[in-house]
Amino acid sequence: MRQARPSDVRWSTANEITFIRKLGSHVNPLYYPYNSAKVSRMTLLNGYIEGAKLRDDWGHINSKACIAYAKNELLRLKEEG
Repeated sequence: MRQARPSDVRWSTANEITFIRKLGSHVNPLYYPYNSAKVSRMTLLNGYIEGAKLRDDWGHINSKACIAYAKNELLRLKEEG
């Protein structure tokens, strides 16, 4: 059985932006029982933006809108200091 590709699934731009908005908002206690390895939201957003450059199948997702959203979130965090 072939694995589903993004173009096969109805994952929307709104779903992707919700995913980006929640980046860094929780930690799985099974992997990080003491929160010592929690990755910062800035690091995760940077990783998302860098990884987006390598993503070849966006399916039904507007890649430009999602990347712009992630960049704006990163800029907002930097401005908040």
